[in-house]
Amino acid sequence: MSLLENYIKDLNQMETAKRSKRFTRIHSIDFVKGFAITLIILAHTGEAWINQEWRFAYAMLFPWLDVFGPSLFIFLSAVGVVFSLRKKEGFIPEKTLRNSIYIRALVVIALGVVFNIATNHEVPFPLNIWGWNILMFIGFAQIICYYSAKIKRMWRVVLGITILIITFPLRQFLILFKDTNPVVAVIHYILISPAPHNPFIPYAVLAIFSTIFAEMMFEAMMIETKEAYYEVFRQYISWGLVFILLGIFFGRDLITTGGELDPTDYRFVQLIPIMNEQPYLVVEGIPRFLIRGTSANLMYSLGMALIILGVVFYFIDYKHLEFPYSSHVITMFVFFGRVSLTLFFFHYIGLFFYYHTLGVEIFFFIVLGYIGFLGMFVYLLNRDANGIGTFERLMGQMGGKKKKK
Repeated sequence: MSLLENYIKDLNQMETAKRSKRFTRIHSIDFVKGFAITLIILAHTGEAWINQEWRFAYAMLFPWLDVFGPSLFIFLSAVGVVFSLRKKEGFIPEKTLRNSIYIRALVVIALGVVFNIATNHEVPFPLNIWGWNILMFIGFAQIICYYSAKIKRMWRVVLGITILIITFPLRQFLILFKDTNPVVAVIHYILISPAPHNPFIPYAVLAIFSTIFAEMMFEAMMIETKEAYYEVFRQYISWGLVFILLGIFFGRDLITTGGELDPTDYRFVQLIPIMNEQPYLVVEGIPRFLIRGTSANLMYSLGMALIILGVVFYFIDYKHLEFPYSSHVITMFVFFGRVSLTLFFFHYIGLFFYYHTLGVEIFFFIVLGYIGFLGMFVYLLNRDANGIGTFERLMGQMGGKKKKK
């Protein structure tokens, strides 16, 4: 190797180290991800623990708070993938970078498969292997982000809008003919699945659009000026408001019992619990933009995700708050964001402790203690056991990370 080649190699290594140091963790992203996983745990425990007398309160709050859950978490996970790609490209071989994305994606997808088998008992094995739960989609979102980041932003916008436009008529077509046409049934099984919590359509739009907004943040942090940071905040708030208004406008019509949304394809149409032997009643009188799985809801959720992340980015990155923060609450959410996958799995252990027995007046005290216990347990695993037993350690090993001496 020539002297010039050695010099260029050293420069690349120095630049890689500089980028890695600057972008090792984006605290605003970790904070919002930690907040999202906390609300996901709160939603799951609420559904499992709140008694029949108070389930109406849960049902009234859930459609409005759902925007802080899976959609926000998926958006942030996709943003993290883009940051990882942009800070490494040009310094790590393309094949190595691609394989790293695929390995991490396949690990999350495999966990999603296990989750489907353990929880989806409505569909017989092996059909219940496939299902668009949050883990399955996060895994595929990493692959979508990898390829989306390689095309021009304009074409990403066109592709995302196209998916939003065709989602509703395509899903209605699949619903109508899935029981009579085997080809349609296979397409329905792949795109929607027996567990359509976060189906490929329209949720692929989240992964596609997230690459655009993640690149905005990445470019600002490379420039590292206050003007660039404020521009990111302005763009996030502006586009967030646009998406929210579009979602409300196109989803302002009310859903009624016996309407055009099939509860088997739109699981969250079956949301309002009633106080008798039947566990659920089809939603009546709720706007479409609050029904998960519709294009209107995805636009509304994307807009909320942009505003939430924009506000947190403004205070943590634009205002240059020091880390660790003086507020222990903020520090806790940042840590929760870093171990969110482990918290997601561990919180299922206690869902049957108070099955349908708690009133709202004591539910929040118990659930906050439960979340605090989970956080402390995972913290001790990371501090005293070097992360053994956590899924983040597993992901790091599968992704090729080595323990530093």
